[in-house]
Amino acid sequence: MGTGYTRNDTPNNIADGNVINAADLDGEFDAIVAAFNGSTGHSHDGTSGEGPPITSSGLAANSVTATQVAANAVELGTKTTGSYVEQGATSGNGISGSVNAEAGIFTVSSNATDANTPSTTVFRDASGNFSAGTVTAALTGNVTGNVTGNVTGNVTGNVTGNADTATTLATGRTIGMTGDVVWTSASFDGSGNVTGTATIQPNSVALGTDTTNDYVQDITAGTGLASTGATTGEGTSHTLSLDLNELTTSVSDGDGDFFAVVDAGGNQKKLTKGNINISGFNNDSGYVTSSGMVDLVDDTTPQLGGNLASNGNDINFADNDKATFGTGSDLQIYHDGSNSIIDETGTGNLKIVAQDFILNSQTPANMITAYQGAAVSLFYGGSTKLATTSYGIDISGSVVADTQTAGSITGSTTLDFDTYQNFVLTLTGNITLANPTTEKVGQTGFIVITQTGGYTVSLGSDYKTAGAAGITLSASGTDVIPYIVSATGSILLGLPLLAFA
Repeated sequence: MGTGYTRNDTPNNIADGNVINAADLDGEFDAIVAAFNGSTGHSHDGTSGEGPPITSSGLAANSVTATQVAANAVELGTKTTGSYVEQGATSGNGISGSVNAEAGIFTVSSNATDANTPSTTVFRDASGNFSAGTVTAALTGNVTGNVTGNVTGNVTGNVTGNADTATTLATGRTIGMTGDVVWTSASFDGSGNVTGTATIQPNSVALGTDTTNDYVQDITAGTGLASTGATTGEGTSHTLSLDLNELTTSVSDGDGDFFAVVDAGGNQKKLTKGNINISGFNNDSGYVTSSGMVDLVDDTTPQLGGNLASNGNDINFADNDKATFGTGSDLQIYHDGSNSIIDETGTGNLKIVAQDFILNSQTPANMITAYQGAAVSLFYGGSTKLATTSYGIDISGSVVADTQTAGSITGSTTLDFDTYQNFVLTLTGNITLANPTTEKVGQTGFIVITQTGGYTVSLGSDYKTAGAAGITLSASGTDVIPYIVSATGSILLGLPLLAFA
């Protein structure tokens, strides 16, 4: 091996017939790796059979002949001598050139132009413009500039600029029409569809003039109507009129029901029950229902007039509907569902004025009778019990006054002359009759006292006895004391009737 490699086995242990130690062989391998290191390279010294010298920078200049290297293994013109370049040539539409010498310059010529010329390469000028004929290809990307001529096919990407025939769509516009039909679209700029609503103007279409065919439906008359004239056809003249003969008679009219009427001028009108003025009828019977009753249950403005006496007509009020009289509704007559009431709610008195007044039960039987200039009588079961006379009153039967009965009486006791006429007292001790405040002048009656203990009765100052002697009772039994009220604060006691057994 030449000087480009330094042997590591200086003791020459690696030789024929020797035992080779691993350390010797390992050191030799390290030296070989160092000599062929990729960064420092290695070299041959040109010894015969070893090839040209090689350093870390490669083959020495002009050290390799054409017979010493494989194809494509040597940098021509630097590491070689002689000519290693074959004849080269290029040709095509508008292109030419050739070279066949080592270190020769290969020149390519072109007849390119920015004009649209047959068999000529077209290039862009310094402004980026060129002329071309029809371009048939798929263009991907942005096309910037003006396009003169037609573009056939789809364009993928953005087209900047306006086509000459589309310049007016650069600003959105609306489409509209006027006249008999008015229509206005939304703004149209080519980005999508536009819609609008067309409206036929009033009185703008004349049937038979602006139209063809039949635009009139058949005309028919419903219940209560009469129909005259042609029933179909464009330009038809037809008349509908009210035919009362086809209407059924109502026997249960509601407040919301309509009544068909014809006024004096022949005009057809409708009324509801609530606004029918009974006095407006020209007959004597007025407005009557099938029951012969003038029904004012829900009439907010009833108006009565005419003669209601014929046919036995009544005026009907529902429960709690009132017949009211007076500016402030002072007198009210109504039925509350349970009772019939005559209510004088205003000022003054309820007066019943009559020459003769008779109050009967439904049997009928007399309850009260009053005759002008004669007797006023009260009845029980149809029989007179109390009657006024020219000299006073006439009572038929007995008179029973209310009696106060009280047991276990002791101490101070006040008799109730306002409620009772007679008094029955049972003593359990001495008593004092305190002064009352309810006695009535002319009132008479009896005080009955029962006892068994010999109790005494003391008297208040309003009670008077003959000679101011007081009252002495029996020790046991029942005593009766008569009295009369002679004046306010003056009750005269008679002599007691003693010891009733």
